[in-house]
Amino acid sequence: ELAHATARAGIATLEGAPGPFRESLVYGAAICLIELGSEEGAQACTDRVRQALDSGEALERFKAARES
Repeated sequence: ELAHATARAGIATLEGAPGPFRESLVYGAAICLIELGSEEGAQACTDRVRQALDSGEALERFKAARES
């Protein structure tokens, strides 16, 4: 049940729900971007992740990955 609840919260976050799951996703993804060197600095990385969430891009990428 915990896994299902976590998955539902993750999907809700990708659909735009605010809260601690969103912040956790933002910071986790930003850390990945920092390690990959894809942006200049932590703020740019968090901004990029927030933009992907807010625009729906992250949800679309998730859906595409599920279909493949």
